[in-house]
Amino acid sequence: MPNYKEMYLKMMRASEKALRQMEAASSELIAAQRACEELYLSAPEPELKVLPLDSKEGSTPLKAFPSGEGGSPKG
Repeated sequence: MPNYKEMYLKMMRASEKALRQMEAASSELIAAQRACEELYLSAPEPELKVLPLDSKEGSTPLKAFPSGEGGSPKG
């Protein structure tokens, strides 16, 4: 006859061990996430440059369609 008490205790011990390991891993991940968030928040802001929409210096106008490929109704 199988020893159900022994099987039960073996499963419970393994379950408790796995849960402790998962809690430790979870705590480690949370600590790493917090450290990364702190690094991100303490980093200097990047310098942003706003470019004009209508620049005349060597730019060409954007087109929705290359010439000859539609984009405007013919009538």
